Amino acid sequence: MNQYNGYSMKVYQSNPYDKYALPDNDISSITEDDEGNLWVGTVNKGLFLFDKKQERFIPVSLGQRVVNAVAWMHIKNDKMLVFVNNDLKIFRLLNRTAYMNAAKDSIRLPLLFSYNQCPNPVENFLGEKGRWFDVRWMQDMSLWLSMKDTMLILHPDQQLTHWTPEVRDSKEMGMGGEELFHFMSLSQKNQVILIGLHSLSVYDWSTRKIIFFQPFGNESITKDIFFPNRPIFLNDTTIFFCTNHSWYRFNAKTQVFTSLVGKSDRGGFSGISHLLDRDGILWVGSSGSGVYKTNLRALQFTTDPEDCYGFAEGNLNPLFIRFKSGVALFDPNHKKRMPIVPDKLWNKDWIWPDIWCADPQGSVWIRAASKSRKSPDGKVLKLLLLCYDPAKQTNTEYTDFYDPQIYVRFESLIKTFTNSKHQFCQVYQFADPPYFRLIVCDPQSKQKKMYALPVTKNSNNAVSRVFGHYEDEKGNLWLGTDAGLFYFDAVSEQWIVQKRNPKDSLSLSSDKILTICPDPQHADLLWLGTNGSGFDRFDITTRHCKHYSHRDGLPNNVVYGILSDDFGNLWMSTNQGISCFNIKSQSFRNYTTEDGLPGNEYNSNQFLKARNGMMYFGGVDGITCFYPKTLLSHILPPNELVFTGFSIYNKPVDFKTDSSILTQSIAQTEVITLPADKNMFTFEFALLQYSQADRKQYQYFLEGFDKNWIDNGARNTATFTNLDPGEYTLHVKGCNSDGVWTKESKSIVIIIKAPWHRTWWFKSLLVLFIGGATYALYRYRLYQSLKVISMRNIIASDLHDEIGSTISSISVYSDIIESQVKDKELQHIAERISNSSRNILVVMSDIVWSINPKNDRFDNVILRMKSFALEVLEIQNKKLHFDADIKLNDIKMQMNDRKNFYLIFKEALNNAVKYAHAGNVWISITLIKNELLFVMKDDGIGFDIKESGEGNGLLNMQRRTKDLRGNIEILSAQNQGTEIRLHFPV
Repeated sequence: MNQYNGYSMKVYQSNPYDKYALPDNDISSITEDDEGNLWVGTVNKGLFLFDKKQERFIPVSLGQRVVNAVAWMHIKNDKMLVFVNNDLKIFRLLNRTAYMNAAKDSIRLPLLFSYNQCPNPVENFLGEKGRWFDVRWMQDMSLWLSMKDTMLILHPDQQLTHWTPEVRDSKEMGMGGEELFHFMSLSQKNQVILIGLHSLSVYDWSTRKIIFFQPFGNESITKDIFFPNRPIFLNDTTIFFCTNHSWYRFNAKTQVFTSLVGKSDRGGFSGISHLLDRDGILWVGSSGSGVYKTNLRALQFTTDPEDCYGFAEGNLNPLFIRFKSGVALFDPNHKKRMPIVPDKLWNKDWIWPDIWCADPQGSVWIRAASKSRKSPDGKVLKLLLLCYDPAKQTNTEYTDFYDPQIYVRFESLIKTFTNSKHQFCQVYQFADPPYFRLIVCDPQSKQKKMYALPVTKNSNNAVSRVFGHYEDEKGNLWLGTDAGLFYFDAVSEQWIVQKRNPKDSLSLSSDKILTICPDPQHADLLWLGTNGSGFDRFDITTRHCKHYSHRDGLPNNVVYGILSDDFGNLWMSTNQGISCFNIKSQSFRNYTTEDGLPGNEYNSNQFLKARNGMMYFGGVDGITCFYPKTLLSHILPPNELVFTGFSIYNKPVDFKTDSSILTQSIAQTEVITLPADKNMFTFEFALLQYSQADRKQYQYFLEGFDKNWIDNGARNTATFTNLDPGEYTLHVKGCNSDGVWTKESKSIVIIIKAPWHRTWWFKSLLVLFIGGATYALYRYRLYQSLKVISMRNIIASDLHDEIGSTISSISVYSDIIESQVKDKELQHIAERISNSSRNILVVMSDIVWSINPKNDRFDNVILRMKSFALEVLEIQNKKLHFDADIKLNDIKMQMNDRKNFYLIFKEALNNAVKYAHAGNVWISITLIKNELLFVMKDDGIGFDIKESGEGNGLLNMQRRTKDLRGNIEILSAQNQGTEIRLHFPV
C-alpha cells in the first residue's frame, strides 16, 4: 500500500519480522468509512483495519476458517458490503473507540447478511458459471447485481436479516437482451443508468419505464471500452471509460467521446481502479504500468494543436484565425474549419488570402494578391486589400490603400489595425525620410493620410515592430512598440513618446511594450505588457507606472497579451502559461499545462476576447480558448494540511524504531517533548493537493518565538535551531494552486525540557545551598566580629586597668621625688617623668576610647569631640561654637577611621589654641550624601601657608586623611583666621 502526500510516496508492505505490517502485498480494494477508518482488502490474507496513529494493520475476522480472498468492498453509512470467498456479506461497522479497545490481534465485526446462507439462492449467481459484472448498493439498501443478460435485485427487510430476490431481464430495461456490464443509481430517485455492450439506457425501476436510451454505434470501440473495466460516473451524463489503450470521456446525451490519456510507454494500458480526488484529478491504477493521472479541470479549456498568427472576429461572431496552414473560419465547439469568404464573393484573380484585422463594425480586412496585376518588371504580384462584411455578405476591394511600391514583398509593413471611424491604419518603415509612417485609409472617401512617427532610422529610438495598439474614448491612439509607448493626439496630430527612465521608478519598466489593455473600470488607466519586465499599470493623467513582475506572483516576466473580463480580472499570456490577475485583490491565479493548457509558451499579437466572452490565446503548441466565468467558478476549496515528517539534526525520527521522541505517527501527534540537547529539529508538512507542488504556498508561526507569520514560499519544511527550554506551538497554513488558504492552521505543541542545571529542583537546591552558605558566612563573620569586639574590650580594659594604673603610679612617684629632693637636676628629671607619664595617660585614654566597641556609634565621637574642645577652650577663656548633623548619630565608623578622624580633630584644635590666639572657634560636622564634611575655623591671627612650611602636625593630618580616603584643605592668611575642611566617605 502506497501513501502519497503530494511530495513523496510512503510504502507499506509485507514484513515477516513485524506482526502488524501488511501481510499481503496484493491489495484488491481500499475504502474509508465515515469516521476516517481505513479498510484494506487483500487478495490472499483477508481484510485489515489500518491504524493511522500506530501505522499498523489489524486483522478483521470475516467468519471464515479458510484464508479470506477479498475481491472488493463498499461502505454505506455504518454497513460494509464485502465480496469475500465467493460470498457476498454485509457487516455492521463499530465506532472508532470500539476498534481501539478491541483485542490487538484481531477485530470481529457483527455479520448482518451472507448470501450463501440465504434460503433458495439463485444457483451459482456468484460463481464462475453465472458470470456477474457489477454490484451496487442502492438508496433503499437493495443490492443490484448485473449478470450476462439479467439484473438480480435483492430486497432486504428493515433489519437486513431477510432478503427477497428479484430477477429482471435486460430487455425490460432497454438493453435489448445484451450483456449488462455496469450500472449506477442516478441522482433522481428510483432511476438507474445501465451500460451494456452496445448501448446505454436510463431506467426507472419503480415504474419499469425506460427514460432514456442511446446506442453507442461503434461496436468495436464500445466493446473494448465496457469490458472488463469499470467506468467512472461523475454525474448523470458524464462517464469515463478505461480501455486497454486509453481513457475516454463519454457524454451520454451528445454521444461524444474525448480521449484523455494516451497509450502508456509500456505499450498497453489496463485500468483496474480509479479515484477522482477533490481537486478534479482523475487517478487511474493500471495493471503493471503504474498510476496515471489527468486533470479533469482541463476540460474547461478548448484547444487546437495547430500554431496560429492572429485572430479576428466578424459581426456574425465567426472567428477568423491565421493558422500556420492558412486562414480559416473556426468553430471552437466542434473544432471545424471553414473558408473565410464564401466562394461566390471570392474573385478567381485573388490568391493567398490572409487576415489582417477586424473593425468595430465587424468587417474583416483581408490581404490578398492579384494573379494578373504585377510589378513593372513583372516579377512581383500586386497586393490587394479586401473588406469582407459577413452580415451584409459583401467583399470590397481597395487597390490604392497599399503604397504603390508595396507588392507581395511587404516586409516594411509593421502593423495593421482599424480605428473607431472604420478607417484602416498601417504602420510602415521606409528607406527614405520620414522612415516610419502611420498611414490612415478611409474606405468611404478612399483617401489616405500620412503621419510621420517622431523617430529616426538606426537610432536608439528607432521602431522595428509595433505590437499593441489602443484607441481611447477621445480618439487618441496609443502604440506599444519595441522603442517605448507612442501617443498620438487626435486633435493636435502630435506624437508623444513615453520611454523608460532608469532613474525614475515611476516610469515604464521597459521600452518593449507587447500589448496595451484599457482598465475595465477606469478610463485613465492602461495596462501594458512588456518583453521581460512584467506588466505596468500606466496612469494616463500623471504618466506614472506601477510595476508587477514574477516577484508579485506573475509566472513569467514576458507578457504577450492582456485581456480584461467582466469580473475585474486581467488575463495574460506569458512564457509560463496564462495568468489571471485580480485588480482589486492584487492576486494572481496561474494556469499551466497541468491545468489543461496545450503548452506554456505563448506568442505576441495572438489574443482576442470574443463578443460572447470567450478568450483566445495563441501559442507555440496551438490555440487555447475558454470562458473566464467557467474557470473562476471552479476555484478549489481549501485543502487539508498535515504534518508528514519530523527530523532531529537532519535525521528522520521513526517512532517504530525510536519511541523516546514519538510514540505514534507524526500526522496523529499533538505534542512532542524533546530533551534539552535536541533543540535543532525540522518539521515536514504537506497541503493535500496532489499536483502542482511548486504552486503551493506555506506560512508558519512558532508561538513563543516568532512575532509574525513567516512566509515559507513553496518550501514544505521548517527548521528551528537552538531554542530555549520552554513550550512552543507551531502553526502552519497552506495555500493551494488557486490561491485559497486553509481556513485554520495545523498546530503541534513542542516542549523542550530544561537541562539538569536549569531544572526547578536544581534551582531550588542551588537557592538552598547559596542561602545556607550565605547564612554560614554571615554567622562566621558575626562570630569573627564578636571575637574582635571581645578582644577590643579586653585590650581596652587591660590598657586602662593595668598599663593605666602603672603609668599613674609613675606619675605619682615622680611628683613625690620632685617634692622631696633638693637637687635641681633631679627635680627637673622628675618633672619630665611626671609630664611624660601624664601625656602617656592622655594618649592611652584616646587609644582605649578608640578601641572600645561601645564608641563605634558616631554620637559617641561627637560627644568626645565636644567634651575635649570645651575642656581645652574654657581654661583659656575661648568661646566654642559646635554644630553636628543629627543624621550622623546612627552612623557607625570603623575603629581606625574613628581614631584618625578624632586625632585630626585634636591636632587642629591644639594648633588653634597654641598658635592662633583666637577668641572663637567654630566646629561643624555635616553629612552630604555619603560623605562626612568636617569644618573648623577660628578668628585668630592666621598664618601664611606658603611661608609656614610643613611641620609634623600637618604631615600627620595629611597622612591620616589619606587613610580615611578623603581630602583635607587648609585656608589661612595673616590676621584673617584659619579654616580647615575635611571630607571623607562614611
